[in-house]
Amino acid sequence: MKGTLLDFSVSESKGTIAGDDGVRYNFIGTEWKGAQPPVLNQRVDFQFNDGSVVGVYPDFSQYANGIVPGAPARVDKVSAGICGILLGGLGIHKFIMGYNMEGAIMLAVSLGTGIFTCGLSSLVIHIIGLIEGIIYLSMTQEQFENTYIKNRKPWF
Repeated sequence: MKGTLLDFSVSESKGTIAGDDGVRYNFIGTEWKGAQPPVLNQRVDFQFNDGSVVGVYPDFSQYANGIVPGAPARVDKVSAGICGILLGGLGIHKFIMGYNMEGAIMLAVSLGTGIFTCGLSSLVIHIIGLIEGIIYLSMTQEQFENTYIKNRKPWF
């Protein structure tokens, strides 16, 4: 059954759903099955068995484009890979993937120490970016997301 979340109290760990059938249903917090906490006016999918609401899930079917509010942004491996190959020395691919510290390190080493090493450190950082870009492009989107987005592997 589908409905809209009307209320949810974290302290009491219970909430209320306005079912599409016009009936209000109360549920306990342990029945929430979403990865993120429930949000008011969020569409939900739930079951009503023996007078109780069981298994309250966020309803993602309304998002035909696959973009769900509050969900982590999807990172495209092609964008990260091409930026790694072309702009690897600046760490742009790291920033795209959300690795801000690693991107800042690559940028600082490339620009900061490149002056003192006659460009040698910039060359090394660019080679690292090039290798990472090739690795990203050689993976499937699912492998890329599992390795670098979900499991947060920052290097190679």
